[in-house]
Amino acid sequence: SEPVGQGIGYKYLGSTYIRIPKGWIVKPDPKHIHRIQENLGLGNSAKIPPTPGVKRTGEVAQSSNKQGTHKDYRSNVGSLLFAARGLEVIMYAVKECSKRLKCVDGEAWVALRRIARYMLDKSEWGIHKELDEDHVAGKVQLVVTTDSNLADDEIDMRSTSGGRIKADGFLLKVICQTQPGLPAMYSGEAE
Repeated sequence: SEPVGQGIGYKYLGSTYIRIPKGWIVKPDPKHIHRIQENLGLGNSAKIPPTPGVKRTGEVAQSSNKQGTHKDYRSNVGSLLFAARGLEVIMYAVKECSKRLKCVDGEAWVALRRIARYMLDKSEWGIHKELDEDHVAGKVQLVVTTDSNLADDEIDMRSTSGGRIKADGFLLKVICQTQPGLPAMYSGEAE
């Protein structure tokens, strides 16, 4: 078949891929974000926070916040997990929401609502996957960047690892996950 030309897009596994000169723009289907915002009763007049997630120990959902059942929460987080594949900016906040699937409380709903409000004006965002300008054919430069925090989880004191893998500037993989096993005792161990 013919190669996909510049500016042409197609849908694959729930995302839209748009061809650009040296790569792709990958945009998750905005219906997932819109559905969550509708489920939570968010309108365009809701205040948009500067970040998708923040630690708010002890904060509980206000009575005006719409809350549902555990099933509603799990469904909304599932939609966020699907959308986060193409939205690096919300990956950590979504991971934190998914850790609360077993025990949904007021803080869990506050965190979910914050992500949904953050995405009000960003539902058309995506990831640019593009080769560097100085890319040389036949020679691949692989760059892996990683970082972690130390014992950030208040419940089990486990750390979170994050990373990006690029080949000649082309983003191959982004990860954000809670470290398995016993908690790290010091930052070098967490890394």
